[in-house]
Amino acid sequence: LQLQIATGGSLDHLKGSMPNGAAIELRLCAEDVRNGFEPSSGPLLTLGLPQQENGVRVECGYLQGSRVSTAYDSLLAKIILFAESRE
Repeated sequence: LQLQIATGGSLDHLKGSMPNGAAIELRLCAEDVRNGFEPSSGPLLTLGLPQQENGVRVECGYLQGSRVSTAYDSLLAKIILFAESRE
């Protein structure tokens, strides 16, 4: 649907079947802020993630104590929050 909109299309054909609510996705990455946000490696000493409960989904490929490698993407986890409205 994003590609359809980007090429000038519309979503009029979906009226009445559009999902309700709002969501935001946060990406937690292993990056060095002091070095221009370059990917960072080493042991993951502390990892605190929210509980997966009403409106919260956590997708994480690491555990506390895991070793983060620069051989892969710096993405550690995605946190997705959903609610009935943006408020």
